[in-house]
Amino acid sequence: MVCGLCKHDVAKLCQSHIIPEHVFKNSMYKEMKGARRCHGYQANSGSPIFLQGGIKERLFCKSCEGLLSSRYENAFAKLWFKGDLFPGVINDEVCEVDVGDYLIFKLYHLSVLFRCAISTKMNPYKISLGKHIDSFRLSILECRDIELYNLFGFILVNPVRRFEDRIIMPPEKHRFLGSVSYMTLYAGGAWFITISNHRNREVEDISLKKDGKIIMQVINYLSLPSVRDFAGMLKNN
Repeated sequence: MVCGLCKHDVAKLCQSHIIPEHVFKNSMYKEMKGARRCHGYQANSGSPIFLQGGIKERLFCKSCEGLLSSRYENAFAKLWFKGDLFPGVINDEVCEVDVGDYLIFKLYHLSVLFRCAISTKMNPYKISLGKHIDSFRLSILECRDIELYNLFGFILVNPVRRFEDRIIMPPEKHRFLGSVSYMTLYAGGAWFITISNHRNREVEDISLKKDGKIIMQVINYLSLPSVRDFAGMLKNN
């Protein structure tokens, strides 16, 4: 079996979460019929359903699974979920967030898109990084930056302006400011990663900066057509 990250031939691959497990541990993550469950979309379901800790697939060797967890996931979780960044009602139209380590934060989000791109369980969503797939893989494995791939995003709130971290959706392809991007929803954000061979100054202006600062517009999740099906489910939970 070949590891999806290091490409080494190994005896066994880990059951890896395609979208990291920690983003599922939100206020919708509750006890149901003896198991912990959360809401999300699943391939071919067509509507939000309950998931048990997210979708898994055998993707990475034990060493690479540990690398993703220790280098990227733990750093993101410590900042995003334990830092009280968005308590209560968010009245601001934009939020400036200091993420600290620019490269680790950026590569965490690239690693989520990379997992989705190589997962066979995500095939119905037609996620393709094309010739960029190896650049993604090596940047994550070697912890190095590729400046052409920009990260920007929006903070999601509900109609009463409270931080909405309960929506988890796989990547969707978009064209934003002339650049091809994938948008993935998790952890209360709509995260965009541009896939391009050329620099786009307009995109760079709104993207994560090397000083660790990112300015994120605050939007009502209902403004995103692809997630309006969640409205009734979120209202009742």
